[in-house]
Amino acid sequence: MRATIGFLCALLACSHGTNYQDNYERTQGVQSLMSQLRLNLPEILDRVEKSLSLEDQLEFKSVFQTPYIGLGDCGHCTDIISLLKAIIRLGHDYEKLKPVAMIICKSYAEGVGWDADGFCPGTLDNFGPHVVYILRKSPYTASEVCLKLNMCSPDEVDGGQEFLEKNLPRETYPETPKREARKAPLKIVQLTDVHVELDYLEGSPTKCPYPVCCRSASVSETSEGKAGKFGDYKCNIPSDTVELFLDFMTALEPDIVVYTGDSPPHTLWLETQEGQLKVSAWVADAIHKHFPGIPVFPSLGNHETYPTNMYYTDRLEIQELNEEYAKMWQDAAGFGSEQLETINMGAFYSKLVKPGLRVVSYNSIYGATDNFYNLLNEDREDYHAMKTFMKETLLAARDNNEKVLLLGHHSLGSSETMLHHERFMVNLIAEFGDVICLHLMGHSHTDFFKLVNIEISDPSSNEVHSVQFVTPSVTTKMDINPSARVFYLDPDTLVPLDQETFYLDLNKYMEGDSKDAKIETSYKFTEEYGVDDLTPASLKKLVDRCMENDDELLNKYRYNFLTKQRQPEECNATCKKRILCRIRHSTQQGNKLCQQA
Repeated sequence: MRATIGFLCALLACSHGTNYQDNYERTQGVQSLMSQLRLNLPEILDRVEKSLSLEDQLEFKSVFQTPYIGLGDCGHCTDIISLLKAIIRLGHDYEKLKPVAMIICKSYAEGVGWDADGFCPGTLDNFGPHVVYILRKSPYTASEVCLKLNMCSPDEVDGGQEFLEKNLPRETYPETPKREARKAPLKIVQLTDVHVELDYLEGSPTKCPYPVCCRSASVSETSEGKAGKFGDYKCNIPSDTVELFLDFMTALEPDIVVYTGDSPPHTLWLETQEGQLKVSAWVADAIHKHFPGIPVFPSLGNHETYPTNMYYTDRLEIQELNEEYAKMWQDAAGFGSEQLETINMGAFYSKLVKPGLRVVSYNSIYGATDNFYNLLNEDREDYHAMKTFMKETLLAARDNNEKVLLLGHHSLGSSETMLHHERFMVNLIAEFGDVICLHLMGHSHTDFFKLVNIEISDPSSNEVHSVQFVTPSVTTKMDINPSARVFYLDPDTLVPLDQETFYLDLNKYMEGDSKDAKIETSYKFTEEYGVDDLTPASLKKLVDRCMENDDELLNKYRYNFLTKQRQPEECNATCKKRILCRIRHSTQQGNKLCQQA
């Protein structure tokens, strides 16, 4: 029993502590861990039964009768969750399960070369109680849990399709006619995923027995490397480099700034509520200081919570986060009573920026599979309030001839998004494609875009209604060159005309004694890809007519995806198809069918 909880806690810790270059690699990593857990089921079961009283053994066997339910990723997940739910049903709390959980976590950590004594205690204590609480309270069967976490597809679970919301009604509205820009464009700066390391130490090891290094505590007998002044690709970013970027973006004189979340570093084993709030406030203050008099609009990231990802408004820590989040951004964003009310409800809000332009920021953590509390959130009032708020706000914007700048943290179309939430969001975005002028996100640390159509209600439709733009991170973690972006909009029609991405080529400053670093233009979208603007029609044309038939252009896209940190690997026909399918589809099912075609 306790061993199984330990395995799941170790899985949870490792899936949160590991960064992947794209969602495909992330999925493969989590699935590999799940498979390893299932291979150890015989040993786990033996430990479970030995830890139980005779009475509990009989009850356990009556609840969990068959430990080998199925094969593949869905079968692996269902086996593990079935076992967990059977164990939790016996009434044991986390503290009773912790000793064996620690053994399992340390075994895994030592296997990947981490300092188990440093990593496991904090990580398990941060996440373990939440896993036990969620599975105890969740009404779902094991197979339904795995469907919710995207380890099973709907056709692998009895009644799986019923888990998807019914199609939202959708009307078709003509696209707003474009005009030639006659004035200086409206400039919107986007910053995302700062993940600042306030304890960054120049000269400290870049290879250490922890998931991330470059800190004073990274030193050990097995440590290697030397952290540079401006950062390292295996570490969170130093505060001086964040300031360097903010100085540069300030000089661009933007009209609006948006920040799409994730301020704290990737140090899961050290997280505390106080620490998460401290770093989040540091980033908010730094951005506000650099852009005085310019409105700054944030969107909540999954690393703002304590512990990371675990958003559930019944928790006192989340209630405090909502309150403090509203306060730390209030002056920069100009929040009034309406915004404070909805942020305190669920970290979402809307605000009129200027006549004709409105910001709508939603809490994408409500749809993230990494937030285990979403097994409980789906039917909660706060989540439904956000969905109602978004639709009513977009309807009112249409009636008032406003365009909407839509802000979130997680993009759609990958296994990181729960299917019911994906269905709601894609239908909503497609329905209001005439209202949404830009949809901006982060989270992935990489650079890409996705087309949004009505494939859920009409799989044969080839019409594109909107575009998701994912901006690369300010942080270096995940082998990324620190990046930021500015969007240019027609000041009258608010049609997106172009975007320019800036980066710090860290490879130039990793070695040597350089005291200065220069931020450069990475690329300008219209020049790089030969398009007229950033409208859905232009980007669909780019994908269909250009990337499909021009390998050189596709490789430019792949190079930019990696923030020019390194050249992409060779890409065969299967690789090319996978990339194009991801761009063309904002749903997991659409992507899957595309790759199977």
